Amino acid sequence: MCFSSRVRALVAALALAGTLGLAPSARATPTDSDTPRGRWQGTSWGFEVRGGMGLRLADDTVWPAPVLGLGFRVSTLLTLVDAEVFAQTQAFSRTVAAGDFDLRRTSLGLELRLHPLFIRNLQGDFGSRALAGIHIAVHGAAEVLSVRGTSPAAASVDRTDLSLAIGVGLGIDLPLTDPEAGPSSLWLGLGWRFRVVGFPHAPRGLGDMDEQTFVLSLGLRFHDVSGVPLPKPPELDDRDR
Repeated sequence: MCFSSRVRALVAALALAGTLGLAPSARATPTDSDTPRGRWQGTSWGFEVRGGMGLRLADDTVWPAPVLGLGFRVSTLLTLVDAEVFAQTQAFSRTVAAGDFDLRRTSLGLELRLHPLFIRNLQGDFGSRALAGIHIAVHGAAEVLSVRGTSPAAASVDRTDLSLAIGVGLGIDLPLTDPEAGPSSLWLGLGWRFRVVGFPHAPRGLGDMDEQTFVLSLGLRFHDVSGVPLPKPPELDDRDR
């Protein structure tokens, strides 16, 4: 065999060895589509505007009172801790045995929301986030009741009473914009609350302020409470199924 033939044979052998040696490495390199993408994990802070109606259980006419309020809300990883400081007010008029009165209730409280399906935050689609947004709420609040009016004896009444309220409820939060599309997102909240509070020194017929409250809220959440997004767990990853 001539020298040039030997050179060509050696080059061909090296090329074949390189192909066999590099091919497994190339196949082992994960592509962008195989790499798990981080998911927004439920951490946020933000503000909510709420409106709704309160139904005082002691009202014979079950006349709803409008409710307006604001809240500052913080949630941690997977919404394991979801807390809101809120202030709300409702103004209404009532005619009771003690007279005709204008009333205003103002509440300042803290609410904790427990999410039984919190793990669905990792799934990332709208339906899963809606399921993760289902919550059980418990709260405590300082309540101020202002009463102004006139009794049957034509005596003027103008007083303010302070009490403490406790409450429980249910609700759901729905994303209006994709939390992974930017640093903030809009959320719609729907909630029902049952609150227990009494004002023993209020005019007769106004001391029992236990009520049901139905609330609609609109919130703006910012996602920079924590740093790194989490990958979807293999059990929830159905790309290969």
